[in-house]
Amino acid sequence: MKKLILIFFLFIASCTTLTKEDCQSMNWFEKGRSDAMNGKTIKAFSEYNKTCSQYNVTVDHEKYASGRVQGLTFFCTYENGQLFGRGGEAYLGICPQKLEPEFLKGYYIGKKEAELKKKEQELELREQDLKLKSQQTILTKLNTKQCMFNSDCTLEGNCTFGKCEKNGNKCSFSSDCKTEGRCSLENVCTDGVCNSLNICKYY
Repeated sequence: MKKLILIFFLFIASCTTLTKEDCQSMNWFEKGRSDAMNGKTIKAFSEYNKTCSQYNVTVDHEKYASGRVQGLTFFCTYENGQLFGRGGEAYLGICPQKLEPEFLKGYYIGKKEAELKKKEQELELREQDLKLKSQQTILTKLNTKQCMFNSDCTLEGNCTFGKCEKNGNKCSFSSDCKTEGRCSLENVCTDGVCNSLNICKYY
């Protein structure tokens, strides 16, 4: 856990644009170590050198390189490869030949885990969507609707030739054909699972 926190802290620090003060006070050994631990290529040094040269500050390549070597020993492990792959990070081939095989084993496993998790999330969203559509279909078949209050359960009706179309009651106006209902908690089966839904119950 401490190692992960350290890597995160170093990653945040490495994202900062170098100022003149940074170039003058930078611990280049630590900078090289943090860059390696965050998977950066040696090209990062060229950018630092280019930036600092504008301030007439010389970058200590030897210290940076030494720190980078140490950082790679922490970065290029099976465990870190797995974390790196799981996080969806792109590996840029920075590990030494001796350490790379173990890193890549973990990296590819981490990538597969990330892909599997993504598929599981997509499947879960699809199942939720199907469940919602199924509930809506059931409510439609019941000729009813979801509600929160009794007032949500009033159905409009049509008065045709003095009778209400739905129940055959005598009427003069369509307003005479409103059907009152009660908002109640009913158990409705959806996909083989009994779910509680607020639905309008008509009498």
